[in-house]
Amino acid sequence: MSTVLIASSAKISLFVGAIFLSIGVYLPFFPLWLENQAFTTNQIAILLTVPLLVRVSVTPFLMTLAGRLPQRRQAALAYTGFALLAFASLSLFDGFWPTVLVLGLFGMVWHALVPLGDSFALSEVRLHGANYGTIRLWGSITFVLANFGAGAYLGVIGPNGAYGLIVAMLALAFLSACLLPSYGVPVVERPRPGLTLSAEVLSTLTHGRLMGVAVSAGLIQASHAMVYGFGTINWIARGYSTTAIGMFWAVGVIAEILLFTQARRLFGNVSSSLLVAIGGLAAILRWIIHGHVDGEVAILVVQCLHGLSFGATHLGMQGFIAREFGEHDTPTAQGGVVLVSGVTMAAATLLCGGLYDRFGIHAFYAMAAMAALAFVPLLLIAQPHRAGSGG
Repeated sequence: MSTVLIASSAKISLFVGAIFLSIGVYLPFFPLWLENQAFTTNQIAILLTVPLLVRVSVTPFLMTLAGRLPQRRQAALAYTGFALLAFASLSLFDGFWPTVLVLGLFGMVWHALVPLGDSFALSEVRLHGANYGTIRLWGSITFVLANFGAGAYLGVIGPNGAYGLIVAMLALAFLSACLLPSYGVPVVERPRPGLTLSAEVLSTLTHGRLMGVAVSAGLIQASHAMVYGFGTINWIARGYSTTAIGMFWAVGVIAEILLFTQARRLFGNVSSSLLVAIGGLAAILRWIIHGHVDGEVAILVVQCLHGLSFGATHLGMQGFIAREFGEHDTPTAQGGVVLVSGVTMAAATLLCGGLYDRFGIHAFYAMAAMAALAFVPLLLIAQPHRAGSGG
């Protein structure tokens, strides 16, 4: 492995890892912070949905714009900087509607960071033959560290500390963006001046096979909305400590890490659609049994299914993009996938508030049904493509 490859892969891994530090605090503990601010269950569902709705309308264009820049690092710096400023400003406002506005501004750029990091990783795969899984696993590792660390920290100082932690993690993401390699599109390969951002996004959304895989993956990932929005709140209500909850979140991502490290060996000859289907089956099983387990050990075992329900689905989607799209089109393809996943995740998150209010832990059955729906578009995809792990 060349020194250049090691250096550039390390910088991209650092950026991906920094992004997931903020996610590792936000997903488990930001809903708890919102609850501590006296927001109702339905208000929390709306507040968690707002960034997702903005993601649907804005992120595809931000990703297409990133693909047009001579250096994609410029987009990383702008997006991380704006996300940091937007979230930090949350402390200046009070009440439901100001919080809606701030989270909308935050979500506009924050949700572009993961696909932007993926686009750098896929460039590394394409240009230097790197293994996508070994870059992406650093996001999983830092997510786990954030789960454990934040769980222990908040157990001491209380849920209000989640806000400051997220701000600190976003600052690290901005600093890591400064170190990214100067990947971009050469002048001769950039789109014609007359080709608008809307036209590029539309061309991606009319790519039948991409949309088929994206809808399937989006439904499976959206089936995680209940545990993302109300998993921590439910575990707290059942008497588990924030330290234990940090472990519940972390062990699932540890399983995801193991999958990423072994992806080439296990799934190198598996098609993208089949890999997504494996993730869907795992999601169905996970959400059916989620409400029937109690005790820390039992919950930890069930959480290991995250390695497949999220990890296999994600690898299938990224493997498809790596093989189907070129260097310039990759960010735009990522944007199209974000749009589809954003629609499904936003709808699911909004639905979860009412479902959890009415059915409690039994609302997870609806998530199993959502994962089952993912097999409809999969069955409509005629020609399988190799998924691999990006290598």
